[in-house]
Amino acid sequence: MAYPNITDRNMSKGFSEILYYANEITESWLSNLILIGIYIITLMTIYNYKRDFVEGMAVAGFFTFLIALLFYLADFISGVTLVFVIAITIISVALLFFNKRR
Repeated sequence: MAYPNITDRNMSKGFSEILYYANEITESWLSNLILIGIYIITLMTIYNYKRDFVEGMAVAGFFTFLIALLFYLADFISGVTLVFVIAITIISVALLFFNKRR
C-alpha cells in the first residue's frame, strides 16, 4: 500500500492538517499515543504532587477524557477510542469512590 504524499494535502489549513496527515499514515496510532502520553504525564504529575495513585488515576482519566472529546469532535480519533477512554475514566473514578483510605 502506498502512503499518501504530503504534497496532496492543502497545508494552508494550518498545523492540524499535518496532524491529520501523520495520523493517516500511522493508521491512527499518533492520536492514540498522544492520549496515552497525556494520561501518563497527568497521572505522574498528580501522583508526585499528592502521593495518591488512585486519585491520580481519576484526575488523569477525566483530563484525558476531555482531551479525547475534543479530538473526537475534531475527527482526530475514532468512536472506539473515545469509548475506551470513557471506560478508563469510569473505572478510575469507581476505584476512587471505593478507595478504603477515604
